Amino acid sequence: MNRIAIAVVSLLGLSELAGTQAEPPASRSGTVLFKMPAGWQRQEMDDFTALNAVDPAARKYAIGIRPPAEAKAKVEDALAAHVAVLEKVWKVQPATQLVKAKHPAGYDTVVRGYVLSGDNGLKLLTYVYILQTGKKSVAIEFIANQPQNLDAKALSDFVVGCRLAHAEVVAAGDPALTLYDLEETIDCIQWLLDAPFTADQRRIFRDEIVDGWKKKDAETIQSIGTIMEFRTELLKLPEAQRDVVRKQTEKELVVNMRKETDRCSRLAVEIYEAAHKPIAEGDPPLTRQQADSALELFYFIAGQLEGIQAAPTAADKDAWAKRMASEWPKLEIKSRKLFEAMPLTWAATRVGWREMSEAERDELKKGFAQLDFIKEMRTAFAKAKTDAGPAADASALQAKLTSNYNMTSSMLNMGFNSTMSSIASFRNMTDSYNRWSYKPR
Repeated sequence: MNRIAIAVVSLLGLSELAGTQAEPPASRSGTVLFKMPAGWQRQEMDDFTALNAVDPAARKYAIGIRPPAEAKAKVEDALAAHVAVLEKVWKVQPATQLVKAKHPAGYDTVVRGYVLSGDNGLKLLTYVYILQTGKKSVAIEFIANQPQNLDAKALSDFVVGCRLAHAEVVAAGDPALTLYDLEETIDCIQWLLDAPFTADQRRIFRDEIVDGWKKKDAETIQSIGTIMEFRTELLKLPEAQRDVVRKQTEKELVVNMRKETDRCSRLAVEIYEAAHKPIAEGDPPLTRQQADSALELFYFIAGQLEGIQAAPTAADKDAWAKRMASEWPKLEIKSRKLFEAMPLTWAATRVGWREMSEAERDELKKGFAQLDFIKEMRTAFAKAKTDAGPAADASALQAKLTSNYNMTSSMLNMGFNSTMSSIASFRNMTDSYNRWSYKPR
């Protein structure tokens, strides 16, 4: 045991904490914004986010990101509180001295190494960082079964790259709107509505909330506060009971939203109806949210294959939904089941795209690339790039696509039937990519 402790001591070294980032990292777990290590993937566990190397042979250590906790008077107290959580499962023995430092972003930071002993004789090493600022603290754990597997520089670089979303101000004010409150509010609304948002819907919510905050709109500020208070109370319940609360709250929430006139409330009602009201009967029935999500996903993948950003217009979505509804009774049950999962699949793919390994992204693109509908899209995208010229930015290219091509309407006459036949062979991607799905934590 003493040898293990000595080995872990040599890993501590926060002197590497230096440097800053102009933009916060894209990946988020709770309040922690992080950059996924190359070749790694995430998995959502009941009480933490686990990060591991995709290749089992490369798994020298794992990273665990815990949900945020209330800040303590001192960051050392936050560490002690986290150790108390670990002691519910493990026998915990300190293996190093406690070291305090300042994170480049200004957070109070403390780190200490521990040996974790299980009842079955298993021994693990964990290197625990606590980052604290404002009203929240968070624990990041690095876990290995051998001290030599803990690469001090890699651990330090990961922590240096982290930012805390509750400290990232999106709109100034009293109180300020933070990135954490903004994203958690939208996540909570879509959870309550039981309807994963499309990219367009999420963007509208963001824009409306930020705009209201900048205008010091009292209703907007109060609404965000109420939702975050509800979320806090929700987290006190077991997960099964949260689902009961959602079902009990759902109808009353929609009834109340129907009485409101602001854009977010109107949009939430539209999303709810799109997700729950069938536009074609069947087993399962087709909803507008499923149709819209599928088309946005198709555009996204086709754009990735051609190296551009593209999104369907409202007219494209209308034409697609109309054709989907008319053909729905003729589709194989496997195809209908795949489209039933499309809102979740699209939301998960959108959130997790940057975190997927190259192999995962290539597998996804390769499957879609065989669809005639995607082939037609790629042809149109390639022509739009040529017409727009090499200097065109993303917005100019999207404008060219919108103005020059009634894309979906024309492609519905060419690749729709063959695509519907081929898509039945697709595996249910939700099984692989639901690790990015939101649940209150």
